Amino acid sequence: MIDIVLEHLKRIQADLGEVRRDMREVKAEVISLRTIMGEFIKADGRRDGSIATLEHRIARIERHLELQDTIV
Repeated sequence: MIDIVLEHLKRIQADLGEVRRDMREVKAEVISLRTIMGEFIKADGRRDGSIATLEHRIARIERHLELQDTIV
């Protein structure tokens, strides 16, 4: 009876080792994805800033050339 219990405990221990390895892989992938997402967010912010700058410059040029539409 004790041998059966020990055998089950050994299998459980082996399974836990495998689960730990899998969790390390998952954690590494999550960290990688977070890094990639962070870079996307930074790039998106830079793009938004560039677009805002261009919009401001276009508005200034339109005012200077008196091309701005009048809003009624």
